[in-house]
Amino acid sequence: IAIHPGKRGKFYSEYSWPLKNFTAVADSLVKEYKANIVMTGSKEEEILAKHIIKNMKHKNSAFIASGKLNLKQFGALLKECKLLVSIDTAAVHIASASSINIPIIVLNAKYPIIWHPYIPKEKYRMLNHPKVNSVLSSAEKFLKKK
Repeated sequence: IAIHPGKRGKFYSEYSWPLKNFTAVADSLVKEYKANIVMTGSKEEEILAKHIIKNMKHKNSAFIASGKLNLKQFGALLKECKLLVSIDTAAVHIASASSINIPIIVLNAKYPIIWHPYIPKEKYRMLNHPKVNSVLSSAEKFLKKK
């Protein structure tokens, strides 16, 4: 499962989602689905990935790809993932605009009425300022329990 916590700062404050929430989602997905979590993002966003993993209970199931992949490699990584959880950022646009067939949970889309992924509606969920349980409930719809 790819988690893309995205940028932080003044411009991105409306897109952001608390890092503690990403941590809770990652831990729950590892526990419930025995998932491996790969944290994605730019080199500048690697600090976010490190913070999330540092606070996870299941650190051994999480990996950092932030700052290590070019766009082609990022696309190849997404093709191997079962789910992408991301704020409304380039990761969502890349995943939805390509032939990558990955379900997406989009957090805090700025313009949810006019922008949405160009994939079938059953392949994504858009959640604005959700609680952790809402994200996990959406993830459950995409992931098969084993």
